[in-house]
Amino acid sequence: MTFTLGLLATLAVASCGPSSVRTAAGYNDTWTWDGQPWTDRSTPDRPPARRGGMLAFDSARGAAVLFGGEDLGGRMLDDTWTWDGRHWNARSPKHHPSARNGAVGVYDSARQVVWLFAGFSARSSDGRPTLHHDVWKWDGSDWTNLTPSSSPLVLSYGEAYPLVVKGASWNGPAITFDGASNNVVVVGLFTDPNALEVFETWTWDGAAWKVTAETPRPPGYLFYDPSARQVVFVADDPPDAPFQGLPARTYQLFAWDGAAWSVSDPMPQDPNRYGLSGQGSAYDPVDRVLITFGGAAPNSCKDHLTSVAVAETWRWGGAGWTLLDTPIAPPARLSTMMVWDSTRQQVVMFGGLARDACL
Repeated sequence: MTFTLGLLATLAVASCGPSSVRTAAGYNDTWTWDGQPWTDRSTPDRPPARRGGMLAFDSARGAAVLFGGEDLGGRMLDDTWTWDGRHWNARSPKHHPSARNGAVGVYDSARQVVWLFAGFSARSSDGRPTLHHDVWKWDGSDWTNLTPSSSPLVLSYGEAYPLVVKGASWNGPAITFDGASNNVVVVGLFTDPNALEVFETWTWDGAAWKVTAETPRPPGYLFYDPSARQVVFVADDPPDAPFQGLPARTYQLFAWDGAAWSVSDPMPQDPNRYGLSGQGSAYDPVDRVLITFGGAAPNSCKDHLTSVAVAETWRWGGAGWTLLDTPIAPPARLSTMMVWDSTRQQVVMFGGLARDACL
């Protein structure tokens, strides 16, 4: 498989912006990135601070859609907001998904709707979250619950692969829309008919789910590259690798052709990024780069159980990771929500958890 994802020159960034608004343990600020400085777009009317909300960009209506998440007091949310590039608007749909954290969502350009899938809600008596497997679509005014005959039984990666970093976002499934096949693609850890835990790739055609293949192991980033007309999975290092004394290693890229994954040759991992976890990400299809922000710095606390958040902006462009020089950046955070705004050609970021001291 030949990967043709291009690289963008390192950006020199220097600018000032209005101060971010921090709550007791996190943020409800809005930032944009267009390849130039990060810009604080926060407005007086905005969603409450949260982590783990579903953020997708509705290209048909030119607005980012935010649903749910978990507030800083641990309460699950079921609110819907839209961002039009200047203002947040609280929506009042007649129907909506149940309150949850960790749902994933993506815009479907063939059907011109946003799909929402999975997530988890309040923990049961044994401490495990209640996992959801339902599918909802947003048409710009209301949510509709679809009821396929069967759905993927999602498990959290964290249940089988416990996170070292406390408070990082839930490691559930990853989702993207495959413009070549006009199907939603979901990868993650699922329960098969024999009650075994398996990594699988599922596709959704707007009416039914289909399991198609095994999938690359998490953690990683899933996105669609319209220039190459392929779905790409960029593998990343496990967050606990630095604590195991492992040396910096190579990683691989995976490409999806609608039926199976192919893998690239090994690529060198940047040792300065090794073990970073809990960062937000968005793919820029114009410059063909993946942008990530924040996350937890590996091995930054003596107990090896907590980590301090960073304010780093990283870019992946097909041949490796680059730490961008951004003198002005959002405050350090975990579990922020990011999405590509195709109308205004920029990344939008909202919210996240503050973590500026070891616990």
